[in-house]
Amino acid sequence: MNYAINLNLTSTIYMARAIIPKMKQQKHGHIIVLGSEAALRGAKKGSIYAASKFALRGFLQALREEVSSSGIRITLINPGMVRTTFFSNLNFQPGPNDGHAIEAEDIATTIYQTMTTRSGTVIDEINISPQQNVIDFKKT
Repeated sequence: MNYAINLNLTSTIYMARAIIPKMKQQKHGHIIVLGSEAALRGAKKGSIYAASKFALRGFLQALREEVSSSGIRITLINPGMVRTTFFSNLNFQPGPNDGHAIEAEDIATTIYQTMTTRSGTVIDEINISPQQNVIDFKKT
């Protein structure tokens, strides 16, 4: 439980506390955080993970309001299942077809597009989903 909360929430809070003072001095900055679709809806057997991602989302929404007058933009990207090695030690993985998972390149493209928006425009939150939510459960 502590691991999920520290990884998904506390580390972002510490990161923000460390970099925001410098961004305020510069009167600009952009913080982009990867969340999860679990911040939008919880799932069975994922209550702690979902709680940490819901909390992250709330933290960033409040922080966005606190720092917007300092020229700092905050964007939260909530991807669904991304085809990575994340699932190697889990008992499930995305389905095998292209539409069953997001590719890491899709996330990178989204980050780039977010970073290159005109100054003064903030993309608050982006939700990215596979076209079909197909989960393969591994045989144990």
